[in-house]
Amino acid sequence: MTQTHEIGLVYLAASDLELAHAADDVRGLPVVTHVGHRLGEVEDLVIDPVERRARLLSVVSGGILGLGVTERLVPVEAITRVDDRVHVDRGHPAGDGEGRHRADPPGLAEEGYRPELVDPPPFAEVYERYGVMPFWTAGYVAPYFLRR
Repeated sequence: MTQTHEIGLVYLAASDLELAHAADDVRGLPVVTHVGHRLGEVEDLVIDPVERRARLLSVVSGGILGLGVTERLVPVEAITRVDDRVHVDRGHPAGDGEGRHRADPPGLAEEGYRPELVDPPPFAEVYERYGVMPFWTAGYVAPYFLRR
């Protein structure tokens, strides 16, 4: 059975789906930050089953013989380049990697905005951690990874 999340995403390996574009399949590549620090390796892709495009990378690190492995999800919007490695901008929290903070996304400064009254969509924290706009928001522009 395919593992589906509330916003309709599935792990590629757990499905019978194929990616719409073979270039999106970066499984097995190492993932590095903008300064070359290795985060891990892409083990799987979390995809939109309708568009068959990657939305998140499942990056694993650590462990021995499968024990103690850590999985972290990385939004494709955080990817800046793909060659023999996947390069990500890992500016925490919502920073640009140089210690500067990015502007708040549209709507955050609007009067009456009360985020504590709204349940965040699944994976919202992942996108927030990387300071990138989630694909389900208005005004979303396809990132480098999906345009290459």
